[in-house]
Amino acid sequence: MRAVKFRGDLVVEETPIPPVPKDHVLVKVKLASVSPLERGLERGNIWVEPERVLGLEGFGNVLEAGVEVEEEEGKEVLINSYFDGILGVTRDGTLAEYVVVPKESLAEAPDVPDYAKALASAGALALKIAELTSDKKTLLVGSGLTNVLASYKLSWELPLLPWGREISFDLNYYPTTASACTQEWDAVVVSVPEASALDTAAMCVKEGGTVYLHPLVDYSKHVFAGKKLEVVPLTPGDLVEGARLVASLPTKYLRELVEEVNELEEALTSSFSRSLVRPDAL
Repeated sequence: MRAVKFRGDLVVEETPIPPVPKDHVLVKVKLASVSPLERGLERGNIWVEPERVLGLEGFGNVLEAGVEVEEEEGKEVLINSYFDGILGVTRDGTLAEYVVVPKESLAEAPDVPDYAKALASAGALALKIAELTSDKKTLLVGSGLTNVLASYKLSWELPLLPWGREISFDLNYYPTTASACTQEWDAVVVSVPEASALDTAAMCVKEGGTVYLHPLVDYSKHVFAGKKLEVVPLTPGDLVEGARLVASLPTKYLRELVEEVNELEEALTSSFSRSLVRPDAL
């Protein structure tokens, strides 16, 4: 099968279709995303083990099920990017013609557009952010797809602190720079996998407040300026509802955040939050 692998840089190559363990499913990938994860790898800001098949998000059709799994061949399924590790980081991902995933990481795809099925995990994370922060004064660090969806879910009540990308549409932006952020927030959500974003969270959150972290954010060596606070790694909410949330985002926002492209190189240099590719065209 054709797959995008990490070898210090990103390469497209032929690789064997992986075997299917007894409690796993082989999915033929229909649509996958190039996300900030792959762009961070390309720039050298993020690292995964060599030979890893990349691809954080995607969806497809069941091709083969393990001996302990009853799953209908051809069934269209959503894939939880963060079940038992992270797709494209600790497990081989979706930027390939086929991906093997645990049965428990799948959900039957609802009747929504393909882009929403591919990005269901981003929507599911946004739902969890909205659930956890609905009663807190919360700042979202980063203006990518997940944070925009979370703010949208709560009627744009959650302000966003942009990070590394320009967006032309009007949103509820926090009207200051990261360095000028004051300790006024009950909670800060960090969706940017950079140490400086964690520094910003430490500056912005109240003593005793909560910092919620996207699964891609590694905080293991961060001390948050010695402040007393709670650090909570995020896990996704419901995948099906996540896909529906993505599908409900108005077009004027979606077209600034998500695109579909034909070439990997184009996706890696894009300013969009997500670039969707069809692996069979790699």
